[in-house]
Amino acid sequence: MYILGIHDGHNASACLTKDGTVVAYVSEERFTRIKNQRGFPAQSISWCLQDQHIAGSDLDRIGLAAHHVPIIDLADPTTITSWGDRILRESSKVERALPSEWGAALYGIFGNMSRQVHLRERLKHVSNFLKVSENKIDVVDHHTAHAYSAYYASPLRADDTAVLTLDAEGDGLCSTVSVVKDGSLKRIASTPYFSSLGWVYGATTQFLGMKPNEHEYKVMGLAPYAHPKDTEKVYSKIESLIRLRDRSSFTSAINTRYTLDWMKHHISSYRFDWIAGAVQKLCEQRMVEWVAGLSEEFGFRKFAVGGGVFLNVKANMLLLQLPSVDEIFFLPSCGDESLAMGAAFFAQTAVGDARITPLKSLYLGPEYTVAEADLAEIKGKSGIVVEHHADIEDATADLLIKGQIVARFSGRMEWGARALGNRSIMTRADDSEVVDVINRMIKQRDFWMPFAPTILKERESDYITNPKNASAPYMILAFPSTPLGQKHLRAAMHPADKTLRPQMLDKDWNPAYHSILRRFEKSTGSGGILNTSFNLHGEPIVCTPSDAISTFMRSGLENLVVGDFLIKKTGSSSKE
Repeated sequence: MYILGIHDGHNASACLTKDGTVVAYVSEERFTRIKNQRGFPAQSISWCLQDQHIAGSDLDRIGLAAHHVPIIDLADPTTITSWGDRILRESSKVERALPSEWGAALYGIFGNMSRQVHLRERLKHVSNFLKVSENKIDVVDHHTAHAYSAYYASPLRADDTAVLTLDAEGDGLCSTVSVVKDGSLKRIASTPYFSSLGWVYGATTQFLGMKPNEHEYKVMGLAPYAHPKDTEKVYSKIESLIRLRDRSSFTSAINTRYTLDWMKHHISSYRFDWIAGAVQKLCEQRMVEWVAGLSEEFGFRKFAVGGGVFLNVKANMLLLQLPSVDEIFFLPSCGDESLAMGAAFFAQTAVGDARITPLKSLYLGPEYTVAEADLAEIKGKSGIVVEHHADIEDATADLLIKGQIVARFSGRMEWGARALGNRSIMTRADDSEVVDVINRMIKQRDFWMPFAPTILKERESDYITNPKNASAPYMILAFPSTPLGQKHLRAAMHPADKTLRPQMLDKDWNPAYHSILRRFEKSTGSGGILNTSFNLHGEPIVCTPSDAISTFMRSGLENLVVGDFLIKKTGSSSKE
């Protein structure tokens, strides 16, 4: 049984399942090279079908995520339609002028007209593109898709598992709580979009001069640098913005869509790092109160969670540490790129089949075979050397041992926001100076942003404190570091709070990458390296060999592994 999940909103993606197992998954940004590409994911859908050698007519069902996505021109995802723009602009004016509940009600009335028209257009577009009947398409609301992706991707398949979603907004909501009853999900609580913790965090990102819906991780990275006393000065001003209404949902002092205006009037005189620290504390406090309250009220001790706010790895760390939490599954890359998976799972359960395999490795994207002839153009360039290696893993490990920085393009591309070795830049993590070197070469990250490590799973206890033995293969959880972790992985650790956001590498999931780390360990004694995504700042992670070569040539990188080939720039050292 083949089921296709589609998300055609922010960070558009396509996910294909076969007999309940995810077999192909990719985001449209990887093909268009536009970060967080929105709109209909035509190239992603086509690739998923090609990967499994099937056509649209072979699909048993199709899941379409969200009743409402930005009203864009289906032929041009960069353009909001004139009629959609006009309706949303006028309804926003009404919403802003009234109290939250009244404004939301009227906004809903105005907005529903445009949403219903746009949904009919979307359904027709999917039907025409795949050449299938609209009767094959199941539409699932935004937060139900988040919940289905979190629960069915999780190994926690029991009726005592609570399923939580938390994001900025989707189909009128920003959070939900669901329970599992006889294998199906039943929503028991929700929060309307105008009391959104995610909106507060996104507004802070914009207030600090960064890009909302993209740079929230920079606010999280900045927060630990603020002194607690200074953080408290701002926190005392903002703590009433979002509170728990009860133990299941949130309430707010203002319509949180307009948090940016509130901040301009109330906290504009405070330092940027104090603000980041205060908003991070607000996020952590409310999430901890929420999960702890649900445990106390309903007896939940196991959780599966999804939605973009759970990309906050520091808050996740605190949730894992709660005494009332026995197990918690954090959906990897749980932003809107995960909605396609939730839509596929929903479509499968809608036909009465809940035999869905928990998500394991994320190597679900395109793979390319590279021959020497494919490298002829770059091979002829001045200052470029192309070498073929019978054992490319050994050659890669040797460069890492020598302190070189290596970009690796190998195997199937990772799905999601994190590079997990196959589209990665890597180097030794025991030298803090390498952070500045990588930033000068390619990443151009803000000075306060930490990198992250890949750690051999068998060395986990040497480097992180993990008393609940939580699985951490996806870089979605932070942990306190051990003294040895602070020594071996100092360049892949947050300098201010000494936390690590690791990829714990399982040999069975990626034998070639594991082999590189084992050879590196044998020579250096260290069971981990620095691993960051292979992309220029502001661009998506590389997808194709040409993407990899283009990025290599436009950066200061000096070593690129593509398949079994090592491409080098000659005449300088990575340390210079």
